[in-house]
Amino acid sequence: MGYLDSGGLERYHAGIKALIEVQSVYVTGRTPSIEAGANRRYVCGEVEQVSFTPCSTGVCDVLFTSGSPAAVLVLPNGVKFPEWFDAKNLAENTIYEINILDGRYGAVMTWPA
Repeated sequence: MGYLDSGGLERYHAGIKALIEVQSVYVTGRTPSIEAGANRRYVCGEVEQVSFTPCSTGVCDVLFTSGSPAAVLVLPNGVKFPEWFDAKNLAENTIYEINILDGRYGAVMTWPA
């Protein structure tokens, strides 16, 4: 039956499912400070400032709304984002989802609020 017997195949599928499942953590307040854990999504409302220390391994992300005036995002140096994204100059009235892999590689999605 190849490399995996039926029990091994079930364990393999359970491991894959665990890798893609992310636990949501709901955060309150207008100026949250978050030390992220792996495989966690931190969901905030409208914020004035969010300080986000990403997990060192795995994936973590934060979802928040930048109101008017625009929110301030505080991240440690060394997180690399796409060239179009300027973490120091967020847009007003915009929803942000910031994903960070292994504490170094960032991805960003935005929507109008």
